Amino acid sequence: MRFIGCLAVLAVSISACASGSGTTPPRAPAYTTAVLAGPGPQGHFMPANTIVLFDEQFVEPFTNVQVLVASISPPPPMNVHMTWTSSDPSVVVKQQEPNFLPPAPTAPPLGTFVATGTEGGKAVVTAHVGAPVNESASIPVYYYHSLSLGCRFRYTPAFNFDGGSSRALDTTSDLYDTIASDQIGPLDGCGGTAFATAPGTSELWHVPYGGTFVAIHSLQDFPTIQASQWRNEATQFSTQGGVLLFKTKGGLIVKALLPVGPYEVSDSNGAFPY
Repeated sequence: MRFIGCLAVLAVSISACASGSGTTPPRAPAYTTAVLAGPGPQGHFMPANTIVLFDEQFVEPFTNVQVLVASISPPPPMNVHMTWTSSDPSVVVKQQEPNFLPPAPTAPPLGTFVATGTEGGKAVVTAHVGAPVNESASIPVYYYHSLSLGCRFRYTPAFNFDGGSSRALDTTSDLYDTIASDQIGPLDGCGGTAFATAPGTSELWHVPYGGTFVAIHSLQDFPTIQASQWRNEATQFSTQGGVLLFKTKGGLIVKALLPVGPYEVSDSNGAFPY
C-alpha cells in the first residue's frame, strides 16, 4: 500500500447501556471510537485533527488520497457493521483506492479511502458504527488545488490568480520564482527567460503586490490560516518551507504552501472559501 503522509483522528466517546428486568445485567462497556488515518511510519495509523488532500504534482504524488480506519476500544464482542459517508462531493469515500489500475487496493477492515472529488472544498467524513456501538465519529477533510513553484524541471516559475489560477510568463505575475542562471540546467524551465538572474544570486520568491510568510507545524495547519493575516511585509522572500500569504494584482489574497503544496484564493469579500 502506498505511503500517505497526512495523519488524522477525531475521537468520540460512545456508551451502550443494557436493558432488562429482574436481576440487573452486567453493564455494557463504554466504547471509545476513533477515526485514524495513515498508514504512517512502520505502517501505523496515527492521530491528528484534520485531513488535507490536494492535487498531485509530478514532484509530489499520492497527495490526493488518504486511508481512514475506525478504531473501537474495547473491541466489541462481534463484528460491527460500518458505513462511511462524505457531506460534500469535494471528497469521496471508496472501498477501493481511486485512480489505481486494477486490481486496486482494498481498504482495511473498518476502513475506507478518502479521495479528492470533482472540485475543491470541505467535507465532513463520518464513520457510522452499528450495534452494539450504535454511534458515529467524524473528521473534517479539505480538498485544495495545488502548485509547484520553481525554475527546476517539472516546476512552474510563475502564476497569476485573478479569474482563476493560470501559469504566467513574466515578472508581472502575482507569484514568481527567480534563480541564478548558473544554477539551472538545459531541462530546467527558466533558461534564457526573465526568471534567470545573474550568476551567483540567490533563488527568491516574488510577490509584487506584497505578502507575508506564515510558519506552520504540519499540513493540518493550512486550513487555519485566514486572509486577515495578510501583511504587506515584503515583495520577495528567500526559499523556505511554509505558507506564503500574498495579494494579487486584482486585490485577492492567496495562501500557498511552497514550494509544492495546496493553495487557496480569497473571494471578493477577502475571505477564503473553505
